[in-house]
Amino acid sequence: MAEIKRWTFSIVGKWLSVYRSPSATFRNEKNNANLNNAIQVLGLAGFFAGLEICIFQIIARGSTAIIPFAVVMLIGMSIGAILFGFIYSAPNYVMCLILKGKGSFGQHFYLLSLISAPFLVIYQFFSVIWWFSLELSFDMSWNYLGIILRVIALYGAYLTTLAVDEIHEFGKKKAILSWLVPALGLLMMERRLGFFLDSLK
Repeated sequence: MAEIKRWTFSIVGKWLSVYRSPSATFRNEKNNANLNNAIQVLGLAGFFAGLEICIFQIIARGSTAIIPFAVVMLIGMSIGAILFGFIYSAPNYVMCLILKGKGSFGQHFYLLSLISAPFLVIYQFFSVIWWFSLELSFDMSWNYLGIILRVIALYGAYLTTLAVDEIHEFGKKKAILSWLVPALGLLMMERRLGFFLDSLK
C-alpha cells in the first residue's frame, strides 16, 4: 500500500510540476520518457476521473449499490484515458515527423500524457459539478464552465508547444504547427461529418 501511495503521489507531483514550471519539468522528464510511464500516467488519470463519477453517483443516489458499476467504471475510464492520450498524441507525432522532428514516439507520448492527464481529471471534475447541479435542480450554465475549460485548453496548447519543442528540438514555430494542423484537420472533418449527417435528415 505504501508503494502505491508513493507511486500515486509521484505521478500527481509531476502533473502539478508541468502546470507550475513546464519547461524545467519537460527537460527533467525527457529522460524518463517511455510508453510504459505514459500508460501509467494516463491510467491513473482515468482512475481518478472514474472515481469522481462514482462518488457523484453515490452522493446523488444515496446508496452504495453502484459498487459493481464502480469497478467497471474505474477500469473502463483507465483504459479510455490511455486511448484518449494515444489519439491526442499520435496525429501530433506524425506531423512532427513530417517537420523532421528528432524525438521518439515514447518521449512524445509520455510528455504529452503529463499535459493531457490532469486536463482529463479537471474536465471530469467540472462535468461532475454540472451533473450534480442538474440533480439538485440548480441552474448552473455549462457556458461558464465551458469558458474555464477553454482557458485551460489554451494553456494546454501552450504546454504542448513547449513539450514538442523540447522533444523534437525544431523551434516554437514548428511546434505550434505540429498541433495546429492536426487540430484544424480534425475540425474540418467534424464539420464535414456534421453536414453529411444533416443531409441525411
